[in-house]
Amino acid sequence: MEPLNATVWRGLALIVATALISLLFFLVARPFIVALLMAALAAEMVRPLRARMLRLTGGRGRAASGLTLALVIVGVILPLFTLGYMAALQAAGLAGDLRGLARQLAATPLGDLLPAWLPQEEWLEAQLRAWWPAILEKLGELGTAAAAYFVGHMSTFTRGAARLFLDVFIFIYALYFFLGRPVPILDQLLAFTGLRPDTQARLSERAVSITRATLRGNMVIASIQGVLGGIGFLLAGIGGVAFWTVVMIVMAMIPAIGASSVILGGAVVLMLTGQVWVGLALALWGMFAVGSVDNLLRPWLVGRDAQLDEILILVSTLGGLGFFGIPGLVIGPVLAGLFVTIWSTLRDAMAEGPGKLP
Repeated sequence: MEPLNATVWRGLALIVATALISLLFFLVARPFIVALLMAALAAEMVRPLRARMLRLTGGRGRAASGLTLALVIVGVILPLFTLGYMAALQAAGLAGDLRGLARQLAATPLGDLLPAWLPQEEWLEAQLRAWWPAILEKLGELGTAAAAYFVGHMSTFTRGAARLFLDVFIFIYALYFFLGRPVPILDQLLAFTGLRPDTQARLSERAVSITRATLRGNMVIASIQGVLGGIGFLLAGIGGVAFWTVVMIVMAMIPAIGASSVILGGAVVLMLTGQVWVGLALALWGMFAVGSVDNLLRPWLVGRDAQLDEILILVSTLGGLGFFGIPGLVIGPVLAGLFVTIWSTLRDAMAEGPGKLP
């Protein structure tokens, strides 16, 4: 029988070696962690579609995965790239237009900018005259900062095009690989945590449920709201429709802000430039057509999928966007859901007694 000390040292050596090798592998794979994580989540989302493709191909797994991947590329990746490219091209020009608008407003007497239906109160005009120079100054600064930001990011996008395509390639290849796994990749990763099988199943179900709720309840609804808002901008004659559509999609995913805030800003600009009725029509379009999408579609799209409190969605969305970039719009809420689930599991286990730890 081997001495106890030798067994302990062997166990410690195995733990240290495992931690060291895992750290080294993490450093190697770190540039692609976000792409791999997004591929793992996407694989769980399209797994029902792959099951249908599997029946269509007569049980040929590789063909089913290939067809599923092709549908994802054509239906999701290519439209996103096209919209993003068009938005990037329009962004720098819009920044210049914003500075031009500030100069135009500065050259126009304040009285000519006020609509006829506004009450002609002296105190109101006095307040506007007091704040008007500061408003114009901030508008000009915003245009200058926006121009510098977009020009800088356009050059960064050009320089980082190779890295972007590499990330997309890793995502596509990993998605194809994960789709072909008989056991979902999330379940395989959770198997190494040492948690009880029921806890692993609960975490996996929660991750998939929140991802589905985020994609359906947030991204799909936000995309519809952004497109409707873009249609409103197009009909109102506002330039840079693709850019503003992307902005509204992102804003629609953030609670308490929404796409209507962008539409309201566009309506105010139209009113200030003399197009009062067009601005009013755009504001009504934003309130009724765009604003009603969430109430109409969310119960149907999300259904019984797990949903987070609005404060958690707000914090995790903004935090995920700042930490991971655009993928953080999905990763942030998923991490928040796992955070709530694991702490709820620990709370329930501790309430049941020390022998019920997860």
